[in-house]
Amino acid sequence: MKKIRRKLLGALLVPAAYFGRSKAATVDQAEGTNEKPGLTFADRKVEPFLGADLGSIKFTQSGVGAVPSNVLEKLRRIIIEPEDFGAVGDGVVDDFQALQFALQQAGKITGGVVRGRAGKIYRYTKSLVIPASCTLSGEGYLSDPPSEKSSHGTIYLKDGNFNGITLSECSSLSNCSLVGAPGNKGDGVCQIGTRSSVNNVSMFYHGRDNYRIGSDSSSDNTNMWRGVNIISYGAGRNGIFVDHQSKDPLHPDVNCGLLMGADCRQSRSGAGLKLGRCSDNTIIQVSAQFNGTGILLDKYAKGNVIVSYYVEGNLDKNFSLSDGAIRNSVLSTTNGATSSDVLSDAGSDNYVIGRDSKTGFPYLKSPMIFKEIDLNSSSGAGYMSFSSNGERKFNLELKQTDADAVLSIRSAGKGRLRLRLGEGATVSEVLRHDIFIEAMVISPFASQEKLLNLAGVNDSMSFYIIPKFKPPEGVVWNAFIDDQQKAKVRISNITNSEISLKGGVWRIEGVAA
Repeated sequence: MKKIRRKLLGALLVPAAYFGRSKAATVDQAEGTNEKPGLTFADRKVEPFLGADLGSIKFTQSGVGAVPSNVLEKLRRIIIEPEDFGAVGDGVVDDFQALQFALQQAGKITGGVVRGRAGKIYRYTKSLVIPASCTLSGEGYLSDPPSEKSSHGTIYLKDGNFNGITLSECSSLSNCSLVGAPGNKGDGVCQIGTRSSVNNVSMFYHGRDNYRIGSDSSSDNTNMWRGVNIISYGAGRNGIFVDHQSKDPLHPDVNCGLLMGADCRQSRSGAGLKLGRCSDNTIIQVSAQFNGTGILLDKYAKGNVIVSYYVEGNLDKNFSLSDGAIRNSVLSTTNGATSSDVLSDAGSDNYVIGRDSKTGFPYLKSPMIFKEIDLNSSSGAGYMSFSSNGERKFNLELKQTDADAVLSIRSAGKGRLRLRLGEGATVSEVLRHDIFIEAMVISPFASQEKLLNLAGVNDSMSFYIIPKFKPPEGVVWNAFIDDQQKAKVRISNITNSEISLKGGVWRIEGVAA
């Protein structure tokens, strides 16, 4: 029978007292049999190997400087599997105890790893805690919710009313899928340990938040957390929630963290990604689709940086900064991701830059204090330069072109826009208004005057009026302020024939010095 020869990571040095001599040995096992492995030398086989006192057998790694170590300890440091403690992994049997024992054993080994097998569904009915500096992992994860037809790597199935898997300090969760059973409550993952990490993990259908970063306890410190390549789908509340219950909400202990690469979908009652009481975290490349709100920076979210995101099809708002969200930076590099119609900002001192989702033009919202900013244009028509100096002057200059520099201020309403400079003094008032003038019949070489219902006008204002339609030939008009400080328009017929002027909308614009 063909035999498979396996070397135990190096040479097994067997004590001379056991074999009568000291010689390098390897393990032999017959393929496809239950034959016990033995120690094979060049000319003979010594059995049974497993009957030996493994504590007396030494292992030496290959290479210069290697020293002997105990084989029994070496074998126990091999990756732990839930099956080592009786797990079944069929999605029916409760594997909580086996998973708990496996994690406890990993905790006894610095850097211990518990790894679930591919194709297994480990159902658990109580909270699991990954010990400090240990790892719970699997052998692959899903990109979409599990179904009978989908192949899967490793699934940990939470069944009950509790928070699923909690990460301790410097622990990690990786390369697996976490699923909430129907009717479950609580969070899927609770990342509360400082310097802990979640990598290559998908989460589905947990009763509250799929992925919670931060703690409900003010004594925990969740700094330097990491989350990389995360998929969240169908959470009962938020897909990913970064928040910490802190005694001082302006200085929460969930900060200096990194979320990089997240796909947040179908959290219809909450947000795909929500930042609550947290500060100075960096979020890179997040997609939020078909949630209640796509991305939400709530009250007390402070000093966080969002770089490059995609939002689409969310029920309420695609991207929102609530009242109390302060000094956050939103920097979008994706095409058409940031604009006034995508972004809702009720916070203060937030810096937002991107491109308008409809026009493709650059979009900027900033409270910054600056000395000079240049806005370049790829059209070759020059660029705008904004600058200020010690005299507190604001300068606008169109550079590298002879075209006029025009500062245009528009309002969606019908009221006046005021530009105020200095100590509250009104330097200029700008009037912009649409008004409907009814149809009229004007006799030859005659005029008619119409009162313009405008508030706050005076004789220092100069303004003009123009129809938003094409009037007949021979009709001229001018706007003026009468002796009663009333704004009027005079429409005249300069022909020798009667003219019928239809009713229509006229635009009024004016400036008061």
